[in-house]
Amino acid sequence: MAVPELIDNYLFVGARMVERLRDQLPALGLDIAPQDVMVIEDRDQLAASGAAAGVTIFVLWDGEAFPQGDRAQADTSPTQLVRQIWTVMVKVRHVGQQRLDDEHNAAAGRWLSAVHRALAGWTPAGLHRPLRRSQAPGRPDYRANEGLYPLAFSVPMHL
Repeated sequence: MAVPELIDNYLFVGARMVERLRDQLPALGLDIAPQDVMVIEDRDQLAASGAAAGVTIFVLWDGEAFPQGDRAQADTSPTQLVRQIWTVMVKVRHVGQQRLDDEHNAAAGRWLSAVHRALAGWTPAGLHRPLRRSQAPGRPDYRANEGLYPLAFSVPMHL
């Protein structure tokens, strides 16, 4: 059965992920303003967006994967299985620091653990299967005064 929400918004899962993170991160003891958890459309927005200091979380659609062979097509209907891939980037920024040290990496680790706990195994409304961790499309990116840490999730659905 196809996912009805896809008819109106192919990327509806991103907004559901943001809602979940905004709800769950404070419940896990981490303080973040709602405006610092957002969906972005491309990676160029990573540098220009976010809090001047602290943590910003970006949710980015990273494409899709189609299974090959018999599993790709449903037996009795024209639907097709797809896995949407979503990357959550945790941006840790420290104004005035020339590099991220062990303390900052430990802070990033706490945020990454919280994002994982909030999203892995959770089923967004409108879907029948949960988000699962998948291979992140890149490695952490360390800049002069910030670090970008990716976690990727995938979710199967029928088109």
